[in-house]
Amino acid sequence: MALVAAFREDIRDSSTHPCHPEQHPIPCPTQVWPVVWQTLVDEGVKTVTCEQAESMMKKGWTLVDVRLEADYERQHAEGAINVPLYRPVQGTEFW
Repeated sequence: MALVAAFREDIRDSSTHPCHPEQHPIPCPTQVWPVVWQTLVDEGVKTVTCEQAESMMKKGWTLVDVRLEADYERQHAEGAINVPLYRPVQGTEFW
């Protein structure tokens, strides 16, 4: 059982994120996340409050923080694990 935390508030304001669309030809998380979020919601993923997440974690759920590692390291919920949905890419190679 896992909760997925994306912390939408961190992603809404792209001006605070190191990836600026005008500097990168490849879409970055601040551009892609709204589409991913809507897809998850359309597939039935539910949003829970912080209080609900905390209660669920006490019952054995794992909170999965899908933000970039640097964002996770800066601040994350106690007990959360980091499994980034995106990874930084250098150059034009896919892998």
